[in-house]
Amino acid sequence: MNDSVEQIIVGITTLNTELQAMQNLPAIQGAGAIATALEQLSAQTKAFSNQQTAMNTHITAELTALRTEVAVIKTEVAVIKTEVADIKTEITGIKTEMKSVQHNAVARSINGSLQRLTSRLTPLHSSNDVEFENFPQNQIALDALDGNALEALLNSFGLLAGGTLGEKRSRVRAFIGLGPVLGH
Repeated sequence: MNDSVEQIIVGITTLNTELQAMQNLPAIQGAGAIATALEQLSAQTKAFSNQQTAMNTHITAELTALRTEVAVIKTEVAVIKTEVADIKTEITGIKTEMKSVQHNAVARSINGSLQRLTSRLTPLHSSNDVEFENFPQNQIALDALDGNALEALLNSFGLLAGGTLGEKRSRVRAFIGLGPVLGH
């Protein structure tokens, strides 16, 4: 756009010069008035071009500042999205753990109320709400577990795995909600 304005200014200036040279010709009466008008038009065009350049500079600066602010906002939004996703993950984990805790409370209550050694035990769940592996089917199966199997259960429960066979069995029984050994 500035090139066109410059070309207009050059054209007007050239025309003004030519008209001044033709003032002495009888066919061009009032060439001085035309030249003056052209000079005024040229001055106004230059002033307009300067204003336009200043305006373009201001707009460019404003756009640059706006782009910078938008980039900062985008970065902040990305950080917030990540934090929200992390919070959702934590909430999901807490819900899962709460579900497991609730399940285990009910399972322990059921297990504690069993009257027969052959009654099916309700398996407990880990903190990620998955049934513990190798959970004994009933009290007879629990009493048949050897020291290694009891240690594996105690480790999966997050309990101390050491001690005598009787101590290990007692810890498992207490953790899953069973009282003293029935029938003994």
